[in-house]
Amino acid sequence: MALRATVARNQLLYRIARVRLYTTTQLSSVTAFSFSLLSRLGKKLADGKGGLGCEGDPQAISRAREALLLSLGPQIERMQPEAIAACVCTHYKKLESEEKKHFLGLLAGDLGVKHEEVHNNAQRLLDTFTQQRDEPTLLKSELTLRQSLQPFYWTLFTYIARLEGGLKFLLDMREDLLTTLSVPSEGMQYNLSSLNTHLKEILAQWFSVEFLQLHNITWRTPCDIMEKVSQYEAVHPVRSWKDLKYRVGLNRRCFVFIHPAMPREPLVVLHTALTEEPSDNIQALINRSQHKEIAEVNAAVFYSIFTTQPGLSGVHLGNFLIKRVVKELQKEFPSLKQFVTLSPIPGFRKWLESFLKQQRGGLVGVAGFDPTVYKTQMQSYASSLTRGAEPSRQLEDAIKAPLMSLCARYLAMEKRRGYVLDPVAHFHLTNGASLWRLNWAGDVSKNGLERSYGLMVNYRYDLPDISENSLQYTLNGTVAMSSSVQKLLPGQQAPPSVM
Repeated sequence: MALRATVARNQLLYRIARVRLYTTTQLSSVTAFSFSLLSRLGKKLADGKGGLGCEGDPQAISRAREALLLSLGPQIERMQPEAIAACVCTHYKKLESEEKKHFLGLLAGDLGVKHEEVHNNAQRLLDTFTQQRDEPTLLKSELTLRQSLQPFYWTLFTYIARLEGGLKFLLDMREDLLTTLSVPSEGMQYNLSSLNTHLKEILAQWFSVEFLQLHNITWRTPCDIMEKVSQYEAVHPVRSWKDLKYRVGLNRRCFVFIHPAMPREPLVVLHTALTEEPSDNIQALINRSQHKEIAEVNAAVFYSIFTTQPGLSGVHLGNFLIKRVVKELQKEFPSLKQFVTLSPIPGFRKWLESFLKQQRGGLVGVAGFDPTVYKTQMQSYASSLTRGAEPSRQLEDAIKAPLMSLCARYLAMEKRRGYVLDPVAHFHLTNGASLWRLNWAGDVSKNGLERSYGLMVNYRYDLPDISENSLQYTLNGTVAMSSSVQKLLPGQQAPPSVM
């Protein structure tokens, strides 16, 4: 393979020399793309000095470089941009994880923005403005600067997105990129972060809600799609096919967003239970043994929402899915007025343990509160439930009031940069929901105890108030809440109540 790579390298160097005989204005857009990619990427690969990511396994770097040389080198001069993009995809899929990391470093470094070019174009624009040239000349200088600010890999990603399977490829590549970014890399972190920002922006455009199709998953849905819905459920794991059948059966709905370019891939999933009253515990919704017949559908309970594609991280689709589902359910049940969630509180236990360590005095509104004693009581309570034992009534009475009060404080008042700490709360409050009800022993599973000592919360979507709630939270960090939650904050200056 090394001999073949050497031949390919020599061919690349010859073609690079020919590229220098041309200027961009002399080439068609298709040829310009091919030659530009060759000029900016090929030489770096050929001489082995490209931005393949600083320190790392030399063999992995060499394999990544040689594989790309062999896939592109001999024929890039005659290839259409789509064919080049396809070759890049084929090459990337063959790489091991370490090699992919180096390839992403190459993209981020060698196909990113050229700062010297930006500086020169900015100076030309400034000179044009200072010399008070005519408007067409000024507009041309502005366009040139704007084009130089767009990294070259943006063009490459655009061609990849147009390929069959290209969007899925970009999602998987961004997943790899996020994994790479999770481990700081000296000298490349800024370039990789910039690559991530641009790739996220491209994906946000392609996965705009206008392109997404709403599907209702039923027992007749193809098995491969249902299997993915089951596989990616992380909030309340699906244990069997019978369990999944129950979650899409009577008085249950499972809605997903699907992109036409990825018809077998559910992107965002929302599980919904149709009930007489808003539910206060998850066991009643997902355990088949606790299923009850209902006389009338009065409430829709959204009890699990998740994305199946890590590459869509930061691309907000869940809020649009909820709003689309509300409209869909209103068509099916015109009298349906109550739309609530039954949500986990993933950061509460970690915050509480930190809070108790720092607490020196009593808790406002709770007589005789001792943080040291309380921590021991909480550990005993969680241990009993984990073993399947029933905690004593005395122990439960001792911890319940403080725990509910502390949880209300955590959800409504503990903030970072003006917004609530809890990620699930932030998601629903941003969407315009209100903090409606805290539920004792809402999830006594192992996960529920580890996350929040078994507490769960209902967020309520009151349709007339959604826009105003969202606006006030986004602008001012104001948390809309019910009077029942507000009462759990004695002695605190709580936000205005929402009934």
